[in-house]
Amino acid sequence: MTSSSGTDIDAGLAAMVICICVLGVILNLLVILVVALNRNMRASTDLFVVNLSISDILLAGLALPLKINTALYADGDFHGGDVGCKLIQFVPQFSIMCSISTMVAISFDRLFAITEQKYMRLRVTAVLIALIWVIALATSAPQLYEYSVSLEVEEYDNDTHVSCGSHDIPENFETVYACIVLVVSYVLPLMLIAGNYGRLVVFLYKRSVVTTGTRLGQGGNHVMRSKIKVLKLLICLTVIFIILWMPYFVLFTIEEITDTDNSSESASAAHTVKHLMIAVSTITNPILYATFNKTFRLGLRRLVPCCKQGLVGDVGEVGCGEAGRNFVGDKTVSTTAV
Repeated sequence: MTSSSGTDIDAGLAAMVICICVLGVILNLLVILVVALNRNMRASTDLFVVNLSISDILLAGLALPLKINTALYADGDFHGGDVGCKLIQFVPQFSIMCSISTMVAISFDRLFAITEQKYMRLRVTAVLIALIWVIALATSAPQLYEYSVSLEVEEYDNDTHVSCGSHDIPENFETVYACIVLVVSYVLPLMLIAGNYGRLVVFLYKRSVVTTGTRLGQGGNHVMRSKIKVLKLLICLTVIFIILWMPYFVLFTIEEITDTDNSSESASAAHTVKHLMIAVSTITNPILYATFNKTFRLGLRRLVPCCKQGLVGDVGEVGCGEAGRNFVGDKTVSTTAV
């Protein structure tokens, strides 16, 4: 932060990021509580939603505040210590891998449920979630090795500065790791999700064409409409994810390859905007759940008294009644929109 105007802008954006982080933690805690207290929300998708909320809480409650705190120091030094240095690099990658892997699992879950009427058991879901965390840990663990605190001396004035960055690591480690992360955490998962939802679009289109001239009755039509609305929501979640996380992966890849991933760069406007978009990503899922899911809204109204009146309009009811049972296929109605 070299200029006063730049400092003001960065400070304002930083304050906005912190406010959104607080909101993200609260909203995702509400998601977990609503699912935990609602007996009707015990399907595989509901567990995946809880997993998404946990990863978002880690991101909004730990990683982003640490990064913003580092950016606000005017002296440019890193004040988080070696543990803090490793955490602010490890947690975002861990969280993003948990989120994207969960979204991949949801896409396969919905694909098999809708096209083949095969439904994931809760025990299998729990094992899959544990596997997601193991994969996320394995993908993010190199960050713990790569990043550390270092004392640097300026050549022109001999001043010393404490920085958090890549120090004393093998040559080409950053480039190889950046390419692996980009493919495993972003490109490949999005290709799988796009492929699954593309197959769902084709399946539902063919089904709608077949049933256009068939009298299914009001219940059958409602089931088809519910499936289409859920698919639209899933695609919406994926598109939002791509947009909000693209700056992170672009900057991450560039910094790793060019060796500019030092904490002294964390106060730049580009990084603050990146943090802002990541923070926004932690609140989008709860908002969409409340918008598209009637039973989630009812559970939220019971949990939070101030939400009893006019929480969100009934936009595209999903996961309730006979349509919910046909969509999820479980005896217990899945009431979560994704």
